[in-house]
Amino acid sequence: MSDITAVVLSVGEPYTERALASLVRQTLAPAETILVERVSPFHRALNTGAWGVGTPYFVQVDADMILNAWCLEELRQRMTPAVGMVVGPLWDPLMGVEIGVKLFRRQCFDVAHVRDTVSPDTDFNAALKGRGWEVVYALPSPRDGDAPTPWPTMGAHCPPYTPLYTYRRYHLLGARYGYRRDFPTFGWRYRTLGKSDHPTALIARIALAHGLFLRADRDLLTPGLYTSSPEFEALDRFLGSGPGAPGRAVETVPLLDADPSAVFEAFSRLAMTLRREQQSSSFRACMRDLDASAHPRTWVARVALAHGLFMEGSGEGRISSEYSKIQDFLATGFESRKRGPDR
Repeated sequence: MSDITAVVLSVGEPYTERALASLVRQTLAPAETILVERVSPFHRALNTGAWGVGTPYFVQVDADMILNAWCLEELRQRMTPAVGMVVGPLWDPLMGVEIGVKLFRRQCFDVAHVRDTVSPDTDFNAALKGRGWEVVYALPSPRDGDAPTPWPTMGAHCPPYTPLYTYRRYHLLGARYGYRRDFPTFGWRYRTLGKSDHPTALIARIALAHGLFLRADRDLLTPGLYTSSPEFEALDRFLGSGPGAPGRAVETVPLLDADPSAVFEAFSRLAMTLRREQQSSSFRACMRDLDASAHPRTWVARVALAHGLFMEGSGEGRISSEYSKIQDFLATGFESRKRGPDR
């Protein structure tokens, strides 16, 4: 008999049945499936599910996941005595590969719980490691054409990537990277989005960088997260606008040669100007120029160009204050450039 319970988290998404159906097809069927509905924020939902589990292990299945038939079997094989959590990658239409589906050792929740922070899942991972448990990032065994998603994924992450959903999700992700001071993962995600041909990839990049400035001390992952806002609506109008006044060409590279704070101010003001003139095509061209540049201050420029879209009319004092929020975070990017390419 299986020693795994499936804990399905749903806030009423219309595609929850799709996730449940993928559990029915598992080669290692769960002993029980617990559906946690309309409990939020995220940390409350996961704790609620964990406390109802009676088996040694449980898999967290979000409503927007579709697990490959052998997913639980693969995850369970990696759960050795020293391991507290196994994470498997999922295919994602925006990112390509996303982290992921998680198999937990139920015992871990007796000594730690998911806390009410802006990044509750990664804080819980750190708590497990601090108590001596290993967190394993697993790759599935190679399959001979029987996998519905590309190797090395164990299923699919298929949320509704509308412009609004993408903006809100990636704004929160940016806030989490800032909270954790995790520049390497931020940089990896930003660059990966730059290679994506998904129609919402540009919004995702802007929201990710803009989110670095969000300061929060609690779990924001609630159903209300995905409601619209004036700043999203203004961004959506800007990106959907035409080229605006003709002949707007921007030389971005010379702006990079100043000190970092001056670069931040220059690109913040550039973004404000382009938005005011509805020059979305020039904005896109600036992003492409920065992507092609190896200048060590491109990260300052990228973040300022995104955040500046939301700083209309800001004076020098506001710009300086905004830069101080992420100065140390971006300094990590300078060091990464000096060491060479990220792994």
